[in-house]
Amino acid sequence: MHYLTSFSLIMGIVGALIVRSDCQCSCTDIEVIKHLLQEMFEIKQEVYKLRSETDSIKVSCPDVKWKQYGNKCYRFIKDPNTWSDAKEKCRLISGDLVRIESKEENDFIVANIKGSTSGFWIGLDDTQKENNWQWSSSEGTQSLGNFLNWAPGEPNNDRGDEDCGEIFAKMSKIGKWNDAPCSTKLPYICEIVKLL
Repeated sequence: MHYLTSFSLIMGIVGALIVRSDCQCSCTDIEVIKHLLQEMFEIKQEVYKLRSETDSIKVSCPDVKWKQYGNKCYRFIKDPNTWSDAKEKCRLISGDLVRIESKEENDFIVANIKGSTSGFWIGLDDTQKENNWQWSSSEGTQSLGNFLNWAPGEPNNDRGDEDCGEIFAKMSKIGKWNDAPCSTKLPYICEIVKLL
């Protein structure tokens, strides 16, 4: 904050000197400008240094049960629960059901669920409005975004009862998304978005 205040003050003084209508600067004025420019340069160097230090900070996941990918930590929980129970259990450990935002993230998840005998709950649901799929989180709902990975023919709301999203773990459709009855008990994936 000190740097921003100093920088604003320096810019104001330099601006005032430049805008002077008489365009005659004394040696003292020139020295003041030189000093202010030098101070601005030093502040800029300090900002770059602080940015690089911040970029190098690594925030680890809560414990060894979590796996890191990008700016998120994931926990793959094999204890089957309904979608709403899974969502609540994720929140109890300060997370949310996973929100998959890219092919790379989907691939990371696939690598961690490969070999499982059932799908895993993810944070997708259309419980508020049929066929209006959204990511559900503690911050509310969010639209799907650009990455979608539905299995062919999905979501299909089979039997009029499929309002929650799962990611397939079996080989034929591994990594593809499916709509399933929310009352089905499945393993689930929690995520925490890491903040610096």
